[in-house]
Amino acid sequence: MWILLISIISLLCNIDAKPSDITGKIINGAEAPEGALPYQASIRLQDGSHFCGGAILNTKWILTAAHCIEPAYMRYIRVVVGTNDVKNGGQQFKLSKITCHPDFTKKNYLNDVCLLQVDGTIHFDSKVKSIALPETETKAGANLLISGWGKISEDPESYPQKLLMQNVTAISTEECKKSLGKFIPIDDTKICTNKVKGSSACSGDSGGPLVDGTSVVGIASFVITPCAVFDYPVGYTRVLSYKDWITKSIA
Repeated sequence: MWILLISIISLLCNIDAKPSDITGKIINGAEAPEGALPYQASIRLQDGSHFCGGAILNTKWILTAAHCIEPAYMRYIRVVVGTNDVKNGGQQFKLSKITCHPDFTKKNYLNDVCLLQVDGTIHFDSKVKSIALPETETKAGANLLISGWGKISEDPESYPQKLLMQNVTAISTEECKKSLGKFIPIDDTKICTNKVKGSSACSGDSGGPLVDGTSVVGIASFVITPCAVFDYPVGYTRVLSYKDWITKSIA
């Protein structure tokens, strides 16, 4: 059973690296100062292995990507908050409930949004805080921030111990369609950001927050692999498109 679980998580977040493949997804990111991103969550297996990111919405709920989560294996999943070090510190929680969007499809990453309810109460302090849902549309040209513990090179074992972050710029839906439309359907429920060859989100960053100031506007969803080799945009679930569903689900 344990081997099966690890295989499923790997399939969801780390599709084989080919130019035409889409995977979960910071290469060439900067190390985040301790406590600078207090909304960041690490989603792990019970042995401590990080596999996806998330964002704290309140003392009970974490926002992440649906492709990261297999609800049938909820008892093996843990959420850790309050630390930049993936091997040390933080508050750890089991889950009491998983609510992924009912119309999520693995084939094309539509409706790639999921909510995790922790078993217990997240204690807020200087290193642990919630992040707001967006109030307005994210427009092309917006300066945004991504963060995570995803791969830092194409080496299969190149996962960082410390949280990394990177500034990115939103591009228009039309520009994203021109680049990624042949691989995956692109519509207004997604946000795409520019990608510079040699610098990118990557496997393990999936589910992590795309942030504009004090609000989470996107959820890391997909990238063309190998990461940072091609100059394709990176795709995120647009949180504003699902704000009503999120608000009702965590009420």
